[in-house]
Amino acid sequence: MMGLIHKKTAGLLMSSILERASEVFKVFAHLKGKKRSLAFVILGIFCLGLAFLGYGQSAREPINRKDLYESLKKQPKSRLKKMQTAGQKALAWIHLLEKGSLSLDKALRSPGQIPRRHVHFPKQDDVFDEISLSLYYYHAHRGMEKGHFHLFLMEEAIDTAKPLFTSSREDGFSHLIAISVDEKSRPFKLFTTNQWVTNENWYKAKDVIGFTEQFHIHGDKHDWATSQCLNALVTLFGPQIEYLILKRDEKIKELAYEKKIDQKAVLEDTQIELLSEMLIDIDLQLELLEKLV
Repeated sequence: MMGLIHKKTAGLLMSSILERASEVFKVFAHLKGKKRSLAFVILGIFCLGLAFLGYGQSAREPINRKDLYESLKKQPKSRLKKMQTAGQKALAWIHLLEKGSLSLDKALRSPGQIPRRHVHFPKQDDVFDEISLSLYYYHAHRGMEKGHFHLFLMEEAIDTAKPLFTSSREDGFSHLIAISVDEKSRPFKLFTTNQWVTNENWYKAKDVIGFTEQFHIHGDKHDWATSQCLNALVTLFGPQIEYLILKRDEKIKELAYEKKIDQKAVLEDTQIELLSEMLIDIDLQLELLEKLV
């Protein structure tokens, strides 16, 4: 099974290759004659190289239904019901956006605004909730996905927990989880990042799990649907998010041991970006919840 690219990642792989190929083509566009022919040969080799690179990154097992079912079964009935309700709301918001020819990410852009790599959306400012002190933004800069949302809780909302390591920012925050979307802008993966990626204050996993329960964006007319959907996704995939946050800390300890360095050095290592990740599927999650509730 590991020898096959998952159907969702296959489309993302092709999009990533075409995007990068077009960038290379622009560089060679002014060439003529033999130089132009050679450029196309190089471009072909470039695409093949990206394909093999992406293949290694995306050849993951699809979600194991049995394992997911057994994992969800361990949750209290009351939580499963809340997760089911949240999942239904998330799907409803996604369908509402799609009926209006929008999506979770497109709804954050002004009409005619073209998405660019690394640029945060909404472009004017990140989405910030003054009541809960939660924050999120969307951007795209990685292959094998259309883009992703980063979710945070600001330092002012944290009462008793103390960070293990602080960042260089004056307005500190804790990064909770990132949610990747596929070529159709449907959520398909969760992941956690290293400290340097978001320059966050680093809290232990137990504290961050508690912070996820505080995350809530009330939203306004510009980001309402996307915000409500993200709120629902945090509840729907709560068990998976908690698992990934715990795995995040385990990975830091493993890397510190393997590299024979302290954990702070691992957190600052720019060669280490992702610490834990997991594929998700709203429809599958709801299907299994239906059997458990």
